[in-house]
Amino acid sequence: MTPCEIAALRAKMQLSQTALAALLGVNYHTVGLWEKGIQTPRPISMRMLEALAAGQMTPYGWVFQGGEK
Repeated sequence: MTPCEIAALRAKMQLSQTALAALLGVNYHTVGLWEKGIQTPRPISMRMLEALAAGQMTPYGWVFQGGEK
C-alpha cells in the first residue's frame, strides 16, 4: 500500500490520523510518516490496512463472514 493509498483510505473512512493510529495500535505520528512516505508500515500494520481496504475490518473491529453452524 502506497503513502497515497493510506491517506486515501483514511480519508474514505473519515478517520483522523489519531483515530487510525488507535485502531492499528500505533502512534498518530507514525501514520503521518507513512502518509509522507518517510516510513513504511510494519507487516502487521500493513495487513490491518489491507483488511480495512478490503472491508474485512471496520473502525469497530473485524468483519466475520460465513454461515451459522
